[in-house]
Amino acid sequence: MKYVFFIFWMLVIILGVTFASLNSHTVTINYYVNETTIHIAILLLMTLVMGVFLGIIAMLPALIRNKNNHRRLRHRIKQIEQEVNNLRAIPIKETH
Repeated sequence: MKYVFFIFWMLVIILGVTFASLNSHTVTINYYVNETTIHIAILLLMTLVMGVFLGIIAMLPALIRNKNNHRRLRHRIKQIEQEVNNLRAIPIKETH
């Protein structure tokens, strides 16, 4: 499995390098105040990184909520297991 991931990432890197070399054009980006010229491959990489970063930020509240819920449920399981163990230790009294 490790080799499959290695081959996958090598293909992604090779495709990225070939894409960057085939599209070495420059693009002018106009801001409200300034204007800059940048290679299109670098621009696409920057937008990809920004998208990943914004996606992680958008996922953080749900991730934190799930972690807290998981921790609470683990604690509850430990309590219930302790209660079951305590009930098993109580001797059964038969009345006739």
